Amino acid sequence: MANIFERTRRRVNDRALPWVLKNKFDPDSISLSASRHVSLFPKLNLAFNRVKKNGNSTTMSILHAMEHGSVADSNDAKRQAAHLRRANPLLFMSAGKLFYVVIIRNPYSRLLSAFLNKFAKSEFVDKYGAFALTPDGFHDFLIWISESGLESDAHWDLQKKLILGPLDGFDAVLKFEEFPDCLENLLQSRGLELPDATQNLLSSVNKNTRTGASRKIAGFYTPEGIKIVQSLFRDDFEFLGYSNDFSKATN
Repeated sequence: MANIFERTRRRVNDRALPWVLKNKFDPDSISLSASRHVSLFPKLNLAFNRVKKNGNSTTMSILHAMEHGSVADSNDAKRQAAHLRRANPLLFMSAGKLFYVVIIRNPYSRLLSAFLNKFAKSEFVDKYGAFALTPDGFHDFLIWISESGLESDAHWDLQKKLILGPLDGFDAVLKFEEFPDCLENLLQSRGLELPDATQNLLSSVNKNTRTGASRKIAGFYTPEGIKIVQSLFRDDFEFLGYSNDFSKATN
């Protein structure tokens, strides 16, 4: 019975979402599938569009601590958050009044970060196969996603697919390249009090996911690999406003 109720709520929310968010996004531009990646924090008057590998886990833990007054690991923070697609009627109908935030990232560094992080884990190796965590292994990974693997996992698929609508509909678009300072500055500018544990969260939450990809891309990308990414992520470069000029990603 609970599953039937949940499915019904999702269908109702999906149908009503373009109307609820009409003051933020053109109804025709809203991605219903991406709505499941939007977490709501009504006490903070904030909605966070989660994008994997873009500071997602750290941000969720911080927002959870601010919303609930308690620290939770990133997985618990995600499970306990209210989500747009399955929000209760009262919260859902007020969702259009929230402040919408998304964090975007240069596709070059995001892709390398996903590779270095996920293929160090046995569950990903078992599911997708093994790749050496080396420049040669990364090149093999790029060949694989160009042939068949791009859409197999949201950690390396296009960011555009995970984002609710055009960036100009968001109240704040933060760049991972400026994270976490950009998040702290945004929250403080909105008069929100950061929890005492913020600095600990920033330094310790999901520390095993940090790969230093932004510092490593020059050593991992070959000219052929650059062309693969420019082709596969053409829509992301355009949608996110990043240049596909690789030299700019290494500065």
